[in-house]
Amino acid sequence: MNVLVIGATGLCGAHFVEYALESTKVAKLYTLSRSDWPTGQDPQGKLVKLIEPDSTLWGRAMRDIPGNLDVLICALGTTRARSNAEEQYAVDHDLTLELATVAKREKHAHTVVVVSSTGAHPESRFFYARMKGDVERDITELQFNHTVLLRPGILLGERYKPHVGYRDFLGTRFGALFYRSRFQAWALYPIRGSEVAKVGLHLALEELPEDQKVQIRESNEILDPAEKI
Repeated sequence: MNVLVIGATGLCGAHFVEYALESTKVAKLYTLSRSDWPTGQDPQGKLVKLIEPDSTLWGRAMRDIPGNLDVLICALGTTRARSNAEEQYAVDHDLTLELATVAKREKHAHTVVVVSSTGAHPESRFFYARMKGDVERDITELQFNHTVLLRPGILLGERYKPHVGYRDFLGTRFGALFYRSRFQAWALYPIRGSEVAKVGLHLALEELPEDQKVQIRESNEILDPAEKI
């Protein structure tokens, strides 16, 4: 399969790349990012990095990929510490939707995986959850053959580009205290970015019946299979 990862420099995105490089089901792996970043071993030469500093040109960069895509993985996101609400929505929602539309209608991708968030809902009173809910709704309306919506809780793990902001720091420290403990539900099931990517890629690459066209996995529903895959 030909796979494209958007957000490969982020916590989950980097692990999607790692596992895709290891998968025998992935023939070609493309990434699209503003800048280069260190990657692991690629003995089969399947990784192609597309670097475009101007994200408004990412749609055009996708169109230049030779042939079609099978799977689009959207792990794109920013934080309020790095941008205001309008800028964050433009990246997390607008850019994600634009690229998914190109993947579906012009590159004929049949599967999309989106890293969303716990509590995502278009009518949430919280901005972040409402934004992620908008993403889920609009991606689903594109009607890919297979849509995987991942809703992790507090994300744990080392990032290539560390989050900035005291609130992000406290959230990560708080989540680490409850990770896989008997009290993890109190913290909405904190989870490692590697676990999100492992389960997300597995769901993207496996054959599923028609009645599972849209799959939503909450954080606790990602934690359990992550140990078995």
